[in-house]
Amino acid sequence: MTAESYFSQYRCLQSWLESDRQTLKALRASIGDVHAPEIHTDRVQVSPCGSAPYIRTLEILEHLEHKVDLEQQLLDKLKAQMVTLASSLDPQEQQLLILRYIACQKWEAIIDSLFASRATVFRWHKEIMARITLPEDAIDIRKELSQPDALDCA
Repeated sequence: MTAESYFSQYRCLQSWLESDRQTLKALRASIGDVHAPEIHTDRVQVSPCGSAPYIRTLEILEHLEHKVDLEQQLLDKLKAQMVTLASSLDPQEQQLLILRYIACQKWEAIIDSLFASRATVFRWHKEIMARITLPEDAIDIRKELSQPDALDCA
């Protein structure tokens, strides 16, 4: 994994987390609504089910809550690791990394806040990415979230 792809994971995980939070919010709102459509579309049933129809929705809700918690914990760990990596740089380089990868700002906003030209900011970024050495325990969100026990409800 390159340093840039490592740092870019934060924005990706943050957007996944926000999407899951929105889905969770909509699901919670629909649980109390009598006229809400079912969250799942699998209507095939071989034998009569002994449980209430909303049980499956509650199971989905529990699974999604667990997933959101896991993603939030992973986001916090990733942020702490990124800040630790950035702490070895000089303050201006730290600010560049934090603005770009943790605050998720666009390049134009970063250029304005660093009071540097576009070419200078891109040069700094390229030099930083070439210098950074990822730790051995660098977090890879795809591996972390794809582990079989990652989403098992405890």
